[in-house]
Amino acid sequence: MTTGTSLVRFTLRTASRGPRSSSAQPCPAARGARWPAPHPRPGHFLAQDPRRRIVTTETAAGTVYHVPSETAPGVVYDVFIDDDGQWVCAPCPDWAAWRKPCKHVFEVLQRFYPALAPPVPETTPFVKNGWYAGARSYPQESFPYTEGLAESTRRDHALETQDERVESLLVDLACVVNERHPWTHDAWRPQLPAGDKVLQSVLRDQHRKSLRRFRPILKRLKAEGKIRFAPSRGTVVKYNRSARTRDYLWESFAGVTDPFRIIDQDVIVDTTGFSPFYISNWRDRRASENAGRPPSDYRERTEWFRVHAIIGRTSKAILAWAMTPNRGAGVGDSSLLGALLSDLKARGFEPRYVIGDNAYVTPETVAAARACGAQLVCPLKGRNFDRAGVPRGAAAEIEAFARRNPVLYDELVRARQAIEGIFSVEKRRDNHVASVGSKTERAAHAALLREAAEISEQATRARRDGRDDVAELLEDQLEALKDEAAASSLYVSRQNEMLTRAIRQVLNQTVQIELRWNRRIAYTKGSVFGPVRETVE
Repeated sequence: MTTGTSLVRFTLRTASRGPRSSSAQPCPAARGARWPAPHPRPGHFLAQDPRRRIVTTETAAGTVYHVPSETAPGVVYDVFIDDDGQWVCAPCPDWAAWRKPCKHVFEVLQRFYPALAPPVPETTPFVKNGWYAGARSYPQESFPYTEGLAESTRRDHALETQDERVESLLVDLACVVNERHPWTHDAWRPQLPAGDKVLQSVLRDQHRKSLRRFRPILKRLKAEGKIRFAPSRGTVVKYNRSARTRDYLWESFAGVTDPFRIIDQDVIVDTTGFSPFYISNWRDRRASENAGRPPSDYRERTEWFRVHAIIGRTSKAILAWAMTPNRGAGVGDSSLLGALLSDLKARGFEPRYVIGDNAYVTPETVAAARACGAQLVCPLKGRNFDRAGVPRGAAAEIEAFARRNPVLYDELVRARQAIEGIFSVEKRRDNHVASVGSKTERAAHAALLREAAEISEQATRARRDGRDDVAELLEDQLEALKDEAAASSLYVSRQNEMLTRAIRQVLNQTVQIELRWNRRIAYTKGSVFGPVRETVE
């Protein structure tokens, strides 16, 4: 039996490859068919749904199972066995595009051939013991779906294997970092090696646990020989607030993003603001309300910080980022694009297109992209044109590119939305992570930022009024305040936290790329900070 499109043949190979003479052939299990080892969980759940109905049709070539689509109403897929004795699902786009068994085939096996269907993985229920009594519970993170392998296999496979694979990647990365930074410490005060600090920090963010609930995982890592010892809570807090740990995290971030040089040819840039320490601010606001103080004192936007990020269009992994105060000179959307692109260029990335929103339509960003050898692509609005419809300033080059390549321009502009989803996921995680700083530290840091914002406004007014000497004095004072705020332990800990999250996000995208390409990326000596080495499974 054939369809209007060419069908890719795979799975369920029989002992003999001959045409069938009648429709009364036995099921594939009777013909010696073998099923590889897929993940049947989606098809198993569909088979348990009593509302779904599968209609069968007998033809000269065999039985055809008409399986309704789960997501598209009115769409029906035909599941049958072709002349080579292999299961086919047409016109299922997942089956045709990725050559992997889809959930519709699994559903047919679960309903009609349960003896042939692979076993469904069983999940062990989590039982809270005394260690977890009274612990805070955090909402589970929803896995961000990215186009890749078959919808019915890759996403569920990533969900089941992601934590384990990320841990193995982190252990490999920690070995590389430890080799680059030999372990030295005082005899009377043990200290974790550099790679072990990165391992425990990123793995805690991956499991999304508090310091107390993460303690059993640290003990398991110590028993398995993956870290030198299990640090206490106070030691972990000290590591997270250390500028040296920030250097190790920066080096690890450059290492885990190195393999994406051969994957991402286009990059997406955007900027967003983060409100610091949601849970801590909520507690402070509640305490201030009880004491009769106005609650807005703890939620000033000057206390926020701004994150500038670049992600890959193909991998959706964070490739470069920077953190700045939310207000002040040099912290706008387009201010740091040149520095971020220079960082990518120094690490071996050669982007073809830099995709951003309309805020990046400035002469500086166009020049920065051109210096990197890339074309800036942004959606244009009415404010970018004059009354005659002629593009103004930097919009002229982007509009000329859109006229030359209208289809490619529309495709690149639509791809820009991917970075918004990444920011959304990180902000949802940020809402449930408490600050490690004390109230005194947070209040002092907020006071510095508020004072810097006031001085910045005074300097702007002085420049506007022509008082250049006063403006220069205020700007010097502003730079001193910025340096003091950036050197505070609270700001360093926040940088370490965001670096940890960036490494975790890149590792999760690495797992998806591995499943999509059926390859394994090895973080071994000479492969992370030099040429990329991949081994086929």
